[in-house]
Amino acid sequence: MPVREAFRDMFFNGQYHAVSLQSIIVYVAMITFFVVITNYKYLNKTEQIHACQFSILLIYAILVALFYAFWKFKPVVDLRNELGGIFSSFQADRFYWTYPAVWYIILAYVLYFITILWSGRCLFTIGKIVKIVLIFFVGMNVWNNSNVQINWNKLMDSDYSKSGYLSWNDFYATDMFSEIIDYIGKDTSTYKVGSVGLYPSIALYNGFYCIDGYSNNYSLEYKHEFRKIIAEELEKDDDLKTYFDEWGNRCYLFSSEIPFQYYFTKNSKMEIEDWDVNINQLKNMGCDYILSTIKINNQSLALQNQFEMALHSYKIYLYKVQ
Repeated sequence: MPVREAFRDMFFNGQYHAVSLQSIIVYVAMITFFVVITNYKYLNKTEQIHACQFSILLIYAILVALFYAFWKFKPVVDLRNELGGIFSSFQADRFYWTYPAVWYIILAYVLYFITILWSGRCLFTIGKIVKIVLIFFVGMNVWNNSNVQINWNKLMDSDYSKSGYLSWNDFYATDMFSEIIDYIGKDTSTYKVGSVGLYPSIALYNGFYCIDGYSNNYSLEYKHEFRKIIAEELEKDDDLKTYFDEWGNRCYLFSSEIPFQYYFTKNSKMEIEDWDVNINQLKNMGCDYILSTIKINNQSLALQNQFEMALHSYKIYLYKVQ
């Protein structure tokens, strides 16, 4: 990702690992900053100290976004990989974990300075209205775009199921996977499986021997061998190719028809029409079965059965690799 794009994305949107939803705050904070700097000499000593603290937080937020952007910049990534060791393995850019706290402290300073700078009788009333409107829009942004609404609905109604988040039992579906194991009828240590439209961790948790997974410590040799399976699919999608080649922790059986989609419910109408995987390489790496939450049209995969339970939000198509 280009430095400018990465910086803008982090500074205005934050990172999905630490959702901060600060886009509205950014704009009002920048306006407030220039107003405060312009009126700095009119502030008393305490207010000037708060102005300095406010400025430091803004500078910190900018530096975090800059550091993140350069840390992800391809020449820097190549250099880090060449240096190896802590430079390639340690994710130093994760200062963005502080973003939620930092941006909402910045919001508190914005509200503080609205009160300070709009202290006249008329301005005080306008300031109150501005603060209420600002809090409302920031609050609605959080309510609509974070887990707050989901968690609240779940607290109010334990049967609430529109969140898109699964319970532990629904996610791992041990009863359904027990049926799959019984259907195959062999010791799970004697064969391997791959997952499509399903996190491999689910199969792993249920005792399957998986060829795929999400890991930062598997061998480079294995990555190269695994890549041969999905090479043609990666060529169909540049983003998917870059994702696997330049990072690779997610060692999944990717399909260009469902890029970056790792889970499908039983209500999904999605099907993979043209999955160009190297079946011979799949067999060479010992994969005997594919577990998929969606139908796959590939003559080298024979549908054995499908498994579904009312209590679980997804169903499994079991394919035999031929």
